[in-house]
Amino acid sequence: MKVTATVALAAAFFLSGCSNCCPQAHPPTPIPTPTVRPTPTSSQAPTNGQVPTPSPTPASTVRPTPALSPGPVAGGPGVCAEADLLFDPTLNELLLINCTTYSGGPKTLTVWGWDGGTWHVVTSGPAPARVVGGAALDTATGVITVYGGYVPDVDPCNTETWQWDRASWSQVNAEPPPACSHMKMIFDAGTEQTLLMGGQDGRNLPVDETWAWTGSAWEQVNALLPPSRAHFGLAYDPEHEHVLLYGGLTRTAVLGDFWSYQDGQWQSLVPLTDPGPVSHVAMAYDTTTGGLLLFGGATGNDTFGTLTDDTWLLTDGAWQHLHPDTTPGKRGSASLGYDPSRHLVVLYGGFDATGSELDDTWLWDGRNWSCAANCR
Repeated sequence: MKVTATVALAAAFFLSGCSNCCPQAHPPTPIPTPTVRPTPTSSQAPTNGQVPTPSPTPASTVRPTPALSPGPVAGGPGVCAEADLLFDPTLNELLLINCTTYSGGPKTLTVWGWDGGTWHVVTSGPAPARVVGGAALDTATGVITVYGGYVPDVDPCNTETWQWDRASWSQVNAEPPPACSHMKMIFDAGTEQTLLMGGQDGRNLPVDETWAWTGSAWEQVNALLPPSRAHFGLAYDPEHEHVLLYGGLTRTAVLGDFWSYQDGQWQSLVPLTDPGPVSHVAMAYDTTTGGLLLFGGATGNDTFGTLTDDTWLLTDGAWQHLHPDTTPGKRGSASLGYDPSRHLVVLYGGFDATGSELDDTWLWDGRNWSCAANCR
């Protein structure tokens, strides 16, 4: 299956075809804790030398129809990219949501569970199946909220909000945020709010807004914001109780900026060394090592031609470029989640340099990657 739905924003709307416009990730050196820079008051990206400025690419006005992949691998979710991987402490499993791109697969939204050894279906329906939407689990209530995405062959800009309370699914009649795909959602345990950030609206334009879900309605967060983007990394740091955002794509550039969200405010972080500009990156906070793990992504405007298999770890304010003996291979838009009960980070799927979506499962133990399922 060639990726069209999950990277349509990058392939059709953002890219200018430049394969060498953006610097590659550079090796780390010991650095002090990053300083906090005042949040920019404009919508422009921070000019700290990290963000390139390639020639603008005219925006397309036509959104491609999401393509579907061949059937799933027996016993697994099937190939997909840019899905959500969330840990459910009640079920003691990682849950994979918005992973439905294959032909003949479920027509309703399916939640898959990883029990440490195998994948299995946790629940399905009645919400329509979708890709590149957003999902978050409220650890205070145990409720999963799903919003937006592409509904294959039905709706290229879905704005429905659905919730699952482990007993049943229900649709909430709520006024939607402007973004309808490629957004990121996360539960902020510090404020006990589900947040929605960035993404793409129905006109194929990147969004710079932050929204909070109250349980029955979406409310815009009135805060100075990072620049508009999609295909960025997002993770929650439970030790410092803040949300961390890295990289992504504007309409004309790959970003390498780093942001923190806490108590309703965004702040730009400026470490001396970092992974550099990268989009389609996967991120998760590993409480075993006490650090932010970042894997893969694309470092240039030629998304498929600049994929990496780099593994980076942020601890004590300093980024380290790790060099494990084994890696999952170069890929973008993989799903990454931390399993605290097994002290492992789990990676699922993504897309490779040929544009093919993947269905393999990998584990990170703090020092090395190992393949757990559908290894090739």
